[in-house]
Amino acid sequence: MGELTGSENRVDIASVDNLKTLIRNIAKVNASEIERNKSKTNEPADLKVEEIAAQVISFDVFEALDTVAATALIKSLNENIQVILGKDVLVRNQGIGKLVPLLYEVLSLIFAQTDEQFRKNHLNDLLEFYFSELEVNLESAGSDYILKRAVFNFQVKYLLVSVKFQTLLEALQDQDAKNQKRVSELVKNLQNYFSFPKINQEDVYTVVRNKVGSNNYELVSYELIPLDAKNGHLGEYFQLKIEITRNGKSERLNLFAKLINVNHALLKDLLERGPSKKEEFFYMVLLPRMRDLGLGELLDFAPNCYLSRVDDILVLDDLTSAGFVGLTPNIKLDYSALKVATRQFAKLHACSIIMEEILSKQAGKRVTMYDLYSEYLQEVLFLPDVPDMKRSFDATIDNIEYIGSKFPEIAGKYPSEELRKKAQKGFNLALERVKPSEKVKNVICHGDVYVSNMLFNFDANNKCEAVKLIDFQLLRYCPPTQDLMFFLYQNSVKSTLDQCKAELIEEYYKVLSNSLEKFNLNIKELYPREVFEESLKLLKVQGIFHAFFYSPIQTLDPKLRESVFSDEKAFEKLKGNRFGLIDIGLELESYREVMKSLLSYVIELCDAGEL
Repeated sequence: MGELTGSENRVDIASVDNLKTLIRNIAKVNASEIERNKSKTNEPADLKVEEIAAQVISFDVFEALDTVAATALIKSLNENIQVILGKDVLVRNQGIGKLVPLLYEVLSLIFAQTDEQFRKNHLNDLLEFYFSELEVNLESAGSDYILKRAVFNFQVKYLLVSVKFQTLLEALQDQDAKNQKRVSELVKNLQNYFSFPKINQEDVYTVVRNKVGSNNYELVSYELIPLDAKNGHLGEYFQLKIEITRNGKSERLNLFAKLINVNHALLKDLLERGPSKKEEFFYMVLLPRMRDLGLGELLDFAPNCYLSRVDDILVLDDLTSAGFVGLTPNIKLDYSALKVATRQFAKLHACSIIMEEILSKQAGKRVTMYDLYSEYLQEVLFLPDVPDMKRSFDATIDNIEYIGSKFPEIAGKYPSEELRKKAQKGFNLALERVKPSEKVKNVICHGDVYVSNMLFNFDANNKCEAVKLIDFQLLRYCPPTQDLMFFLYQNSVKSTLDQCKAELIEEYYKVLSNSLEKFNLNIKELYPREVFEESLKLLKVQGIFHAFFYSPIQTLDPKLRESVFSDEKAFEKLKGNRFGLIDIGLELESYREVMKSLLSYVIELCDAGEL
C-alpha cells in the first residue's frame, strides 16, 4: 500500500495518490453510514484518550515532563473529545469495528502511513480532500446532513492529538527499528503540545507556509507567549514566535495570535451568532478575493492573516515589531489619529464598492456583497429580540437618563421622564438604521471601529502616522456612514469633534473618491455628495446611540475596572447599585468629559427635533 523509503530507520510512506484513493473510499463508506447513525445510538463510543496517553507517558519518553500538568491537560483534551462523541455523528471504523467520530479513521490512516515531513506538506490538503469527498457522497446519497466547517475544524483540532498518542503508543510497543524515526517525531510533536496546547504543530506548519509562501523550510521550534493586553472581549492574545531554517539560513517569524475565549455564557451566545465566522470570512475569503481582483494597493487597512479558524484561532503579523501599539478602550483620539484612521476605513468601504462594480460587470447584472456573502453579513449585535441584548439596550436607556440627572446644566430643559422617552426613540432609530438601507449606498462595514479594534503607529512627537484595523467580528452590510459616525462619536470628545468633524468627513469622502478613481470609477455616479450627506444625517443617530451603548463601561480606566472587580468588598457594593460603575467613573474628569459629550449630542438631537 505504501511506498518503501529504502531505509529501515524510516517510516513506510504512502504516496498522496494512494492516500487519496483510500480516503475517497472512507468518505464513501462514511457517507453511507451517516444516515444510519445520525440519530443517537445505544452503542457507546470510547476513544480512551486518558488511558492511551497515560500508557505513552509511562514509557518516560518526554523530557522534564510535569506529569501533574500533563494529566490535567489530557483530562481537558478528553472532555473536548467527549463533546465530539456526544454531539457529532459517529461512524464505524472498519479497522477496529467501533463507532468513532468522522475524522478519526482518516487521521489514523494518515498518521499510520506518513512521517512528519509528509504531513507538514500534505496533511491540510488531504483533510480538505476528505471534506470535499464526503460532501459529494452525501449529496449523491440525498442526505440532509451537512458537515459544518466549524464542527470539522473542532474535530481536527482535538482528534489530531488523540491520534498522535495512539500512533505513538503503537510505535513504542513495536520494537521494529524503522519505528525509531516515528517515535522521535511524535515525541517532539507531543512535547510541543504539552508546552503550548492552545496551538497544534500542524497549525504552525500552516502559518509558516502562508507566511513564507512555501513548504521548503524546516521547523526548528515555536512558542506561544501570553500578552498582557486584554482590550478585546472575545479572545486571549499571544505572541507566536517561530524558528525555521530556509535555504540554509535561520529565520525567526514574529506573529500575533488571538485565541477565542468562549467561557462567558453571553459571549458564547454571541459567538454562536457568528462573530468568529465573520472574522474568518474576512481574512480567508474576502481579502484574498479583493487581492485577486487587483485591489491590493488599497488593502493596507488590515494586517496580513496566516491562519483563521472559526471560534478558535487567528494568526496575524505581529505589528508591534513595526512600532504599532494597541490603546485601551478609554483612550480618546486627537485629530492626527482620527484623520489617519478615517482614511483606513474609507479604503475598506471603497474596496467593497469597487468589488461590487467589478463583479457586476463580469456577471452582466447587478451584484452586491450581500448577494454573495449574506451568511457572513448578518447582524449579530443589535438584535432587540435577543433577551440578553434587549436587557443591554434597556440598560443604555437607563444610563442616559441617569447621566442626564448628573448633568442638569446640559439636560435641564428635558425632565428625566421626557429625556428617557426621547432616548428610547433614538435607540429604536439606531437599531433600525444599522440595517441595510433602501435609500442610500450600502457597503461592507467594519461595524466596531473603536480604539481597541485598531493598532496605531506614532512618531517621536506622538503624532499618528499609521493605523491598522483589526477584529472584524461585527461585519455588516449597511451605509458606510455607520462606521464613520460611530467612529467619530465613540473615539473623540466634543471639544475635539467640534473643531474637526467637518474636516474629517471631508477627508473620508476624498479618500473614498480617490480610491474609486484608481479603478476608473466616478464617485459622483456611485455615491453622489448629496446621497452621502443624507446618509450622514440618517446615521448620526445610530453613531451617537451606538457610542452611548459602549461608553459607560469602556470609558472606565481598565486598571480601575479590574481593581474594582478584584476587590471583594467593592464588588459586593456594586451588586446593589446598577449605576455603581458610572459613579466610580464620574469621579474622574476624563470620564465626566466623555459622558457630558455624549449627553450633549443626545440633547442636540432633541433640540433639532430628530428625537
